[in-house]
Amino acid sequence: MKYCLNCKRRVKPRKDFSIIKFLLWTFLTGIGGIIYIIYYWGKPKSCPVCGERNWGKMPATRPAAARR
Repeated sequence: MKYCLNCKRRVKPRKDFSIIKFLLWTFLTGIGGIIYIIYYWGKPKSCPVCGERNWGKMPATRPAAARR
């Protein structure tokens, strides 16, 4: 789990594989599917909510008694 500075929440980073892009590149160019797989492996994981890769430290939370 990482903290997204854009969304201000903890999320599990992910990267999406598009089967449509893969098949399209494979059928149109033949070798394009291999290139897409290499691109997918090198692609960094991003936030599932906003799609950005703006990671940071989660802000410290204060105890409930200190908020009063």
